[in-house]
Amino acid sequence: MKSNYDKLRDQFGKHLNKVRGKVLDAAISLEELSEEADKLNEGKMLRPLFCFCIGNREIDEQAINFAASIEIVHNASLIHDDLLDKSITRRGQVSFPAREGANSALLYGDSLMSEAALLCLDQCGTDKTKSLLRAVKDMCRGELLQEQQKFCGAVSSDVYMKIISLKTASLFRAAAEGIRPESPKARFIAEKCGAAFQISNDLEDTEADSSAGIYTLPYILACESESLAEVFGRHRVLAAGRGLELLDEAEKTVINSKEDFGEEIITFIRYLQERLLEK
Repeated sequence: MKSNYDKLRDQFGKHLNKVRGKVLDAAISLEELSEEADKLNEGKMLRPLFCFCIGNREIDEQAINFAASIEIVHNASLIHDDLLDKSITRRGQVSFPAREGANSALLYGDSLMSEAALLCLDQCGTDKTKSLLRAVKDMCRGELLQEQQKFCGAVSSDVYMKIISLKTASLFRAAAEGIRPESPKARFIAEKCGAAFQISNDLEDTEADSSAGIYTLPYILACESESLAEVFGRHRVLAAGRGLELLDEAEKTVINSKEDFGEEIITFIRYLQERLLEK
């Protein structure tokens, strides 16, 4: 049986391929590092996929360009994340900063951010570009807040949720704002999906994150209870449950809304549920 992700990839595959091509064009725009482009273009493209799912409408060239702009910003943020976290690997390969050095990583990430903004402004207009740039600002705020909390034993689950809202959910919110600018419910759904996605990511490598001073939800929930020894046990389940609660809120919003969201966004939500249940 196909996973929900595979169903969406089958449905939107040709559009995602166009997005991938535009992301590649941006990645090779800095000639000095053009050979690195393929290494930056290997993700699942969940943010563009969310763009297409939340819209429930015909996907035109503007939607593809907007989705590509969001994915380019995401790729740039991964380079900056690896730089800040001193990560050695990314997606099973040596990370960009480890390969090319900190200075090149900083400059290349900045270059990709500018490419995303130019693409969005040229092809999608000022409103969508403002949504994109607000997301970039929020991502920076989230990263700063995370830096301030590193190795701080008193981090609360509320602070964690604020960090992931800024760092991760921001691009999902930008997608919703750009595709459905008049829909607060779309923005709400995006917020819940983005946060749940980050929780599922954090469940993959809690030990490595905590050793770097970055405290994810399972660790925080353990700290808020009586026993740190349970951090890799019961509190992983509780963290996954928190993510599933967020997705339940998103799904109920879709189902109860008078807006025509369509089945695709339900399938996207169920894919995120699958990710959490696998943890």
